[in-house]
Amino acid sequence: MGRFDEALETHQEALELDSRSRAAAINLAQAARVVGRHSLADSALAIAREITGLPYLRHEAANAYYAGDLALADSLADEPRGGGYDPIPLIRAGLSSIHGRMGEALALVDSAELGFIVHVSLAADAPERALTYLERSRTEPTPGAAPRRQYESLGVIAYGYALAGDILSAMDVLSVMESVHADNDFRLRGHVELVLAAIALREERPEDAVTHLDHAKAANHGWLRWEARLLLAEARAALGQLDEAVAQYDTLTGTYRLSLYDLAVSYPLRPLAHERLGSLYLQVGDTVAAARHLSEFIELWKDADPELQPRVESARLALRALTPDT
Repeated sequence: MGRFDEALETHQEALELDSRSRAAAINLAQAARVVGRHSLADSALAIAREITGLPYLRHEAANAYYAGDLALADSLADEPRGGGYDPIPLIRAGLSSIHGRMGEALALVDSAELGFIVHVSLAADAPERALTYLERSRTEPTPGAAPRRQYESLGVIAYGYALAGDILSAMDVLSVMESVHADNDFRLRGHVELVLAAIALREERPEDAVTHLDHAKAANHGWLRWEARLLLAEARAALGQLDEAVAQYDTLTGTYRLSLYDLAVSYPLRPLAHERLGSLYLQVGDTVAAARHLSEFIELWKDADPELQPRVESARLALRALTPDT
């Protein structure tokens, strides 16, 4: 519900009630990262390690990412697993995508991580790249999935189709979602509205996109997920509302108040937001902010895939024009 400070306080109370609870310690660490209290998160993870005598590399790698320490997240994601711990391919793939190594990122995850795949393809400016994965997921539903989970998975598929411009397929999947919900009782959280907003943007109807995103926000307890904020930024930019677009893109450039649900999506979208903010700040005449975001984008994508290097070079040229003496 977006009440992060209250959640943090509740997790602290849980650990006080049971100081040997591994789950309480890990939950506290995650909640502390969400509100930017990284020292508290480190302390909570230390408690988890003390309780069990084992490292929690998955959580520590994710938490290093939250704290903005990409080098530490990289090193933890690369450490060999021990004691029966599973690999953390999604974090590894996410760190590859944040550096623009999209082929590597896609090779590291399976088709179950469809939301991540869709946004990696989007960040690479090739949303159609996800179509093969979308078709596979559409024809091979997860057996035994609960209706709500099935509905949400279909929402990701419809959203991916909309981004790729396959509007007919997106609408077909929406009709299936409607039938799933009609036969079951669970709360809707704006999945349909998100798809409709993506369709509206593809059809150059940004005002309708904003309306759909307002409905998505209301359905999700007043909270806009990362992908919704990206669409809202694009809709505002299309409407010429550049200050509002900047404000939305800016929420995607860090990890403060980043929820668990948004973690995977955030990896490929962070550099994309920096790139677009560089362009928008140039349009509004704030050259200092433009230079800052262009520099961030260049640093993140300096070793990006060859097909993405023209975008990096374009950012370098724009930055040189702003700082001709450097």
